[in-house]
Amino acid sequence: MAAASQEFEEGRLDAAQVRVIIEGSYATVIAQYEIERSGAPVVFEAPRLPGQILIVDRAFGPEGALEVRQLVDSRRITAPASVPGLAQFRISYRVEDDFSSIPIFVPNAPSAPRSNPVQLEIIGAAADADPENAVPPLQRGDGGALTATTAHLPTVIRLPAPRHGLFTTRVLVLAALIAVCLAGFVWAGQAAWGRRNRGAGAV
Repeated sequence: MAAASQEFEEGRLDAAQVRVIIEGSYATVIAQYEIERSGAPVVFEAPRLPGQILIVDRAFGPEGALEVRQLVDSRRITAPASVPGLAQFRISYRVEDDFSSIPIFVPNAPSAPRSNPVQLEIIGAAADADPENAVPPLQRGDGGALTATTAHLPTVIRLPAPRHGLFTTRVLVLAALIAVCLAGFVWAGQAAWGRRNRGAGAV
């Protein structure tokens, strides 16, 4: 325990699991953390992103509910100072309106120096979503869930967009270009027809 305290003043993130469940017009996030505490307070912070609402449903540690504060640019959750040792934390929250990017509560305790202590899982993404377009890149797992293992917690998870969404956008752009070209042809034809009529009348 003392070695952990001397190495990292804020403690050490040994493992984390983040599950994002897409449910219609919002996404539910359930994040669990295992932190080797140094005794100092543990602070979790998630950025505020434009166009979305973040609602913390529950935030618990070994001593019970954690303090939740709304700051100008972020949402902050604080676990008070405690005795050193391994502790588990659980934070559940909803992201409403624009949830194409999911803010993640990241503790001030750095990740442990071992490979891939963080597990990410996305449930309910569109079946035709390209997982490699997500940030960080995801893989299609059993049952259609998107998963990834990383060495560090990302501050934001950018969810993959459905492939048909990109296709629809391209179709709309192409249709607009065709409409503009047709309008130009119609205008040019009407102008030429008017000039011919004026010429015929002059004769």
